[in-house]
Amino acid sequence: MTYSEAQTYVKSPKKVIDNQGNKLEQVKLNLTSNQKIRVNFADEDSNVYVLDVFHSDKVGIKMSFNLRDGGDQGLTRLDYYGPHTNPSPYTADVPEIFKPYEGKVFNSESHLHQFVENYGLKWALPIEDTDIDPKTIDAANSIQGFKEAFVGFCKYLNVGTEIELI
Repeated sequence: MTYSEAQTYVKSPKKVIDNQGNKLEQVKLNLTSNQKIRVNFADEDSNVYVLDVFHSDKVGIKMSFNLRDGGDQGLTRLDYYGPHTNPSPYTADVPEIFKPYEGKVFNSESHLHQFVENYGLKWALPIEDTDIDPKTIDAANSIQGFKEAFVGFCKYLNVGTEIELI
């Protein structure tokens, strides 16, 4: 898979699916800190993708979208306030968008990991340089911040199912 192909998967319209594989227009979710939400592309039935939601007081909020098709290939992961260091040196096989962030250390900065061929999810961009919203979450109200981050990530992933968080 290439970076471009992974970005196509990330940005393609998706729907949440139930256990029978039915695409849902609306769903009520009691969002928990360790949850897997199954999705399909809106125009496809064959592959099932998983939106993994993970929250930890130790590492902040992490959410990931993983392609599950005979394996477990991560396509993108959003980390709020988690540590990470990008690879160094930058090489020509890495998309140009990452060049300014060669060796960048994210101590507690929010950032978006993206799949890069031969690197998996080892490259990340500062959240400020993405179209993710919200850029920050309210640490004083972690439950509300968690919900807002989830909604924002679903928008970024182009999940068309109307999700009501309860």
